[in-house]
Amino acid sequence: MSATGSESLQPPARAKRPVTHGMSYPRKRAVSACQLCRRRKTKCDNVRPTCGFCASIGATCVYQASHTDYSSFDPASLVLLERINHVVALLESGRAARPEPATLPDQHTTADILPDALEIPARCNLSCRVLKWPILQDCGFDPDALDSLFALEPETAPPGLERSQGVVEEDIPAHVRRFLTNVHTKNPVVDHRQLTRDARHIAEHGLSWNAPTCIVVRAQQSSSDRVRRLADQAPQLLACALGILSQPFRRTTVSQPREPTADRALADAYYAAARKRIGLLDPSSLSYLQARFLSGVYEMYTLRPLDAWHSFHSACSAMQLYLQKRAPGNDEIRDLEQRVYWSCLKSECELRTEINLASSRIAELRFTEEFPTPPVESVETPEEFPLEESWYYYLTEISQRHILDRIMNAFYAEEDDRRWLDASPEAMVRMASELERQHVLALANLPSWLRYDEGQPEDCELPFFLHCRIFYVQECLFRPFLFRVIHSPVPQPPAIQDFAQRCVEASYNNARCVTLQHRHHGSWFMGRAAFRCGLSLLAAAHSGKVEMPPDWRQCVETALVTTEFWGEEAVDLRKLGRIFRTIYERLSKNVD
Repeated sequence: MSATGSESLQPPARAKRPVTHGMSYPRKRAVSACQLCRRRKTKCDNVRPTCGFCASIGATCVYQASHTDYSSFDPASLVLLERINHVVALLESGRAARPEPATLPDQHTTADILPDALEIPARCNLSCRVLKWPILQDCGFDPDALDSLFALEPETAPPGLERSQGVVEEDIPAHVRRFLTNVHTKNPVVDHRQLTRDARHIAEHGLSWNAPTCIVVRAQQSSSDRVRRLADQAPQLLACALGILSQPFRRTTVSQPREPTADRALADAYYAAARKRIGLLDPSSLSYLQARFLSGVYEMYTLRPLDAWHSFHSACSAMQLYLQKRAPGNDEIRDLEQRVYWSCLKSECELRTEINLASSRIAELRFTEEFPTPPVESVETPEEFPLEESWYYYLTEISQRHILDRIMNAFYAEEDDRRWLDASPEAMVRMASELERQHVLALANLPSWLRYDEGQPEDCELPFFLHCRIFYVQECLFRPFLFRVIHSPVPQPPAIQDFAQRCVEASYNNARCVTLQHRHHGSWFMGRAAFRCGLSLLAAAHSGKVEMPPDWRQCVETALVTTEFWGEEAVDLRKLGRIFRTIYERLSKNVD
C-alpha cells in the first residue's frame, strides 16, 4: 500500500525536470542547425552535407532527420542523443576491408586504413603473446606451460560448496538493490524497474517450482503470464547472486591488507538456483539471453573466464535465434534488445582478445547500427543508482571497445609479432595516429563528471575505470612500436621511437591502475593486464633502448603481486604469475 501511495506522489516532482518551455528560441534554431552547432549554441551556416564549422574541425556533421522531432526533449536528452549519434558516426567512418598488417600500402586515406571494428582476429592472445618476444626467451620458463594454462592443478580443484543459509526470499529486494548499484551500472541488460517490482513480488509471494512452469504463481494469472514469470525468475536470482558477491567500490590496492570478502557460498546458492531454471527457458526469449549474459558476468566475478565465455557465447548464439522469432515490440523492448546485443558483443570480444576461442559471429548480424537509448528514470529507481552516469559510462565503454577492436584488427591479426619488423614504418605510424585521433576525439566528448581527477573521492568508480581504459587502449596501440624498437637491429625513425616511449608510459600507468583488490566483471582482465604490462616494462628495461620511469622496478613488482593476487582464484593467472616471477628474478639482476 505504501508503495502505491509513493508512486502517486512522485510524478509531479519528477515532472519538473523537462519543463523547458522558456527555451522556445533555442529549440526553434535547432530545427535548422546541425546537432553540433545546436549543442554549442552557435550559428550554423546549414551547408549540406557538412556545415562550415564541422568541416573546419573535421567532425561528423549530423542534421536532424525530417521524420524526427526533438523539440520536446530536455537539454540532457539532447546532449545524450548527440553523443550517441557521435559514437555511431565514429563507427560508420571506419568500416573498410581489413588490410594485411605487414604489407600496408604507403598511401591510403584514413578510411582505407581502418579495418572493421565489429570482429576480433582469431588469435589475438593479447597478454600471452608477450612471452614469445625474442628478448624474453631463455629466461628459465617453460614455453609448453602456455598450452595448459587452464588445466586444473590437483591442489586447485574447485572445493564443494560450503554450507550456507540458501535462498531467503525476504532478502531478495536488498540483494537486487546491491546489484543495481554495484553491477547493473556497467551492463544495463535488464529493466531495472521490472527487476525491482519482481523482487518485491517474490519477497511477498515466494519462489515456486509448480510444474512445468516453475514460476511465482498468482491465482489470477493466465498461462502466458506464468511463462513470463518463469522467464523473469532466472535473471532475478542471478541478480541476487551478483548483488551478494559485489562490493561498493574502494581503491584498496593489493599491497594493502586484504579486505573482507563477500559471502561466496551464499552467492553460489543463488547462482545454482538460477542455473536450474535457465534450462527451462525458451532459448529464443529475451529472458534467456539476459540469464545467459548475467551467468557470464557472475562467472567473470568468480574468475572463471572459460565458463564465462561459454555463457556469453551461448547468449550471442541465442541472439541469432531470438532475432529470427521475435515479434515486433515497443520502444522499451527495442531498447532492451539493443542493450543485450551490445553487451553480448562487447563481452565476447573482450574474452576473445585474451583467449583463442571461436566467435559466435554475432557481429555479422548487424542487428542495429544504433546505440541503445537511455532507460527511463522512475520512482522505482534506487536513489543510490547513478542512472545518468551509468549510461554515459556504458556508451563510452562501447565506443572504447570498438576502437580497441580496430587496434586488434590493425596490429594483432597475426600471431607472430615479428611481422611488425617487416611492416612499413610510415604505414604503421599513419594507422596508429588515426586510431589515436579517434580515441582522443571520443574522450573529448566525455562529460566533466566522467573525467578522472586525482582529487576525486575514493569511491568515484566510473571515472576511475574509464581512466584505466585510456591507458589500456594506449598500451595496446603503441606496443607494436615498443617491440620494433626493442628487436630491430637498426635505429628506428623518431616517430616509431616516440610511440615506443609512449607504450612504456602507458604500460607503467596501466600497471599502477590495475592493482585494486576490488572485485568486478574485469578483475580477471586486470590480472592479465598486470602480467602483460609488467613484462613489457621488463623487456623495455632489459633492452636499454627506451627511457624508463625512475620507479619502474617497483611498478613491475606491484604488477607481479597483482597477478599473483588474482592467481589465488584463477588457475591461468597462478601459472602466469609463476612465469612472471621466474622472468623477473632472471632479468632484474642484470638491469640497472
